[in-house]
Amino acid sequence: MHTFIHLFIGIIAMIALRLEGWPAVIFILASVAIDLDHLIELYHGFSNVKAHNVWDLGSFKKSNYSGTQKSLHFFHTFEVIIALFIAAIFYLPLLYVAYGFSIHLLTDGWGNFWNRNLKKKGGSEWVKYWFLAYYIKKGSVFNK
Repeated sequence: MHTFIHLFIGIIAMIALRLEGWPAVIFILASVAIDLDHLIELYHGFSNVKAHNVWDLGSFKKSNYSGTQKSLHFFHTFEVIIALFIAAIFYLPLLYVAYGFSIHLLTDGWGNFWNRNLKKKGGSEWVKYWFLAYYIKKGSVFNK
């Protein structure tokens, strides 16, 4: 369900931004493909998010917001987004990747704020996980 929500919001944003052709394709793919950075958790076997949660939004919300993020989600960091916008000065298609990632992050941010801060589920310190500098400073891609 998480992927479908991002796809739906990405399509709405694509229409609102009046993107067409390749920019639209790049934007939509980026708004969903950003979640590939979650694979590190699946690879190490400690992801809260299980495959069946793709279809059950209630289950997804419970598993995703019940604890802390388990590892670095590289593409979900502000430094990567800023680097994409800077690189887009030299290679325009990266602008649509940066837009797609940004829409995804705004959606994730709203979900995190709503569930973790307003509903008090899973702690309110989730923003620190969106900074690559946090992981560099602690010297590990994993959170405890």
